[in-house]
Amino acid sequence: MQLFTLHRFNYLLAGVLLAPSALQLCLAAPQPLGNDPQGVTLGLRKDSNPLKTFKANVDNAPVKASQDRTAFADFSNAGQQTGSSRGFNQCVGVIISTHDAALFGHYTCGDQGQQRARQDLQQYWNQHKDDKLKNPDVMIYAKVVVNDATGEVMENSFESASTQVFINLARQITGKTPAIEKYFDLDAYVTMPKPGESGRGERPGFDQDTALAYSDYAGFWVSKNGPRFMTVRMQKEAAQK
Repeated sequence: MQLFTLHRFNYLLAGVLLAPSALQLCLAAPQPLGNDPQGVTLGLRKDSNPLKTFKANVDNAPVKASQDRTAFADFSNAGQQTGSSRGFNQCVGVIISTHDAALFGHYTCGDQGQQRARQDLQQYWNQHKDDKLKNPDVMIYAKVVVNDATGEVMENSFESASTQVFINLARQITGKTPAIEKYFDLDAYVTMPKPGESGRGERPGFDQDTALAYSDYAGFWVSKNGPRFMTVRMQKEAAQK
């Protein structure tokens, strides 16, 4: 079994010490590959390095949305061909996109994040609903639960009840029911509680180093061809030996 890196030790220690309110914070960072605008997951081919490709696309996007921020990418502008947001953890993403532009945000689930989403998304929508954002694809990026005891990803269980607030908000603004893409806590997936002890240990059977490298890349990037997400399937691929 591999020894924990100092980075992982600090992560695990922080998980014990953080207050519940702090758990809503995300680490603003880039993201791995995912699916098509309709939410159909792209097949992963080992020879194509989709995780590395996704990471590069997220990192290189000129328009970015950090935590509790909203961004608008006009694809007709040479400096705004793609947009991205990463580092999702206890956060929800909203993406409203067309072939011409994308409106997207990265929001914490509390009152501040909800207020920011409501204010910004409505403002941009009012400005562009009849041109750049006419007849868009609408998507939500939401966190699901990992069973701490077994490591099972509970894909039908949103971690935050506030996820529904963002689903309703996107529907209210655009008139469309959003499609849902999901992610989970990759660190919780590859670690587990130590029986009778505080802290966590490695869950057997996973590539800890690769999982660690992509743990901050829950997120998405978007272009004129639609959004691409770090999906549940991709996160599991990153953790496999």
